Amino acid sequence: MPLAVSQSSGTTRRDLCRSRIGTWLSMTRFDRRPSFHSSLFSPDDTLRETTAAGPRFAKEAVMVVVSANLPRYLLRDGSGYASPRVLQPSFKMGLTVLYGFSDKPEYDAFISSSELPLTPYPLVKGYLVRAMDKNFLQLVVLDAGTSQQTLLQACTFEAVLDSLVNKMDTVPVTHRLIIDTARNVYRVEEKGGLHRACC
Repeated sequence: MPLAVSQSSGTTRRDLCRSRIGTWLSMTRFDRRPSFHSSLFSPDDTLRETTAAGPRFAKEAVMVVVSANLPRYLLRDGSGYASPRVLQPSFKMGLTVLYGFSDKPEYDAFISSSELPLTPYPLVKGYLVRAMDKNFLQLVVLDAGTSQQTLLQACTFEAVLDSLVNKMDTVPVTHRLIIDTARNVYRVEEKGGLHRACC
């Protein structure tokens, strides 16, 4: 049916069309949630999109490497370096674990919580090269808050050396230390739980 146009009011066919389009737009709800590939998304949006996308995106998310700030300092405890008490491996490989810190506020917080007279020393390439031993699993704990922390993150000596050589500011987190409260020692596991590094 043709639109009725009032000549007396000066209303035209174009004016009526514009009015009806404006009304339709105001009544229509647009979903402006960003997509998975958008750079403007919240963590919740990312989670929803990743879940909705199916196994392909979920698999890719699991494969993302977690990183932490490069440790640049160790703590001296008398003649040696400060380290957590750990369970020794059940396989034929030694284990060395040292506390490492990325900056002064981090090691200051740890020192203030300790009863030992600890002194920070720079973690340099020369030390790592001399200390490297293929018969040992050698780890650096990353920015521990206290010596009684229940869960600690760690990386290998090799990863620290690689980051120092390539002038990178981060290291991949490959291991974790979980406290055994009954014996007050840590057990060491590879991150992701692929296999346990220590008994």
